[in-house]
Amino acid sequence: MSSPYGCPLRITNPRRQVWVRDVAISLERSFAFEPVRDICRKRLTDIGLIPLQLYLGKPYLQSALNILSIVVYFLPLGVLFSALVTRHLSGSGARATMTLLFLIITGLLAGIIEFGQVFIPARYPDTTDWICMVAGAMLGYTASNLQFKKATQKL
Repeated sequence: MSSPYGCPLRITNPRRQVWVRDVAISLERSFAFEPVRDICRKRLTDIGLIPLQLYLGKPYLQSALNILSIVVYFLPLGVLFSALVTRHLSGSGARATMTLLFLIITGLLAGIIEFGQVFIPARYPDTTDWICMVAGAMLGYTASNLQFKKATQKL
């Protein structure tokens, strides 16, 4: 083993020698990645199409917290979109159009996130997560619009 300066490292303490050896072995194994053949096809066929299917075997509290956390993570997306776009709109037709556009954009974004999990080890795409992402963003969008309506009615 050598140092970054090119000279060999000499570790005289036997405990440190064992520690350095163990770290080197663990680093070597953590980067040894061999892709499994047709893993994407297998993961795409294993996608849970039935909502809440992957949560059935888990404890209820853990499942509820997981679903709630996904919804809460996407609340700011709805608030941000509402703050950027709907303040410049007038009329209910334009608001309905923007709401539909936001629903489509959010659905596509959530779909891309879930599809991307096909390529990440130890992650599995799920329709429940997709639904929770869209629902969280729509809750944020709706809450922000309601707050904006209240603020404009007071003026």
